[in-house]
Amino acid sequence: MLLDKYFLRRSYAQGLEPFESIMDLPREEALRMEDAYMGKVSDRDNDPEKRIETYYNHRLDVEDWLRDEAIKQGIALLQKHPLYFRLMASAFNRHGPEYQPQHISIPVSNINLAACTFTIGDSFSNYRYVETNGKDRYGMPVHDYMGQVLTANKAEILAKQVASGLWEDDFYIEAQLWDRPKSKPDPRG
Repeated sequence: MLLDKYFLRRSYAQGLEPFESIMDLPREEALRMEDAYMGKVSDRDNDPEKRIETYYNHRLDVEDWLRDEAIKQGIALLQKHPLYFRLMASAFNRHGPEYQPQHISIPVSNINLAACTFTIGDSFSNYRYVETNGKDRYGMPVHDYMGQVLTANKAEILAKQVASGLWEDDFYIEAQLWDRPKSKPDPRG
């Protein structure tokens, strides 16, 4: 398949296994972990506790949207919550394998693409675009696939975006995997 030469990269919180989602944890535990791992999440609220709660609730809304779109397209939802990855041209980002050791990489060829959806750009930004009827997108540049959830049958579009090199740093192609990989990840990635 066209995407087989690419990799999925994922960062994960310390205390979690690489293929475990914070959203699979009980709510209070997930909020504590998000506060520790993602306390940098920007929001209009200055109250850190409220900011994490707002982020958590918004993430549930985004996942509901992703799940609904996946179901419409016949994606196999083998888990309640997806794992989030970046679709990348190489196993490591431009900083090399020593950069942020809480990252993993797995070849796309090792992934069940029948249980995978994609957004060009962050799913939060894409959902925001849909939710506000195109008025807001958290600063992500507008593109032809804004607000759409794609599947591997759009591999040509996804591969073209990765090859452009525009989508690896601030803006990226996000993969949402509704399954848990069976293979061991490359911990250097």
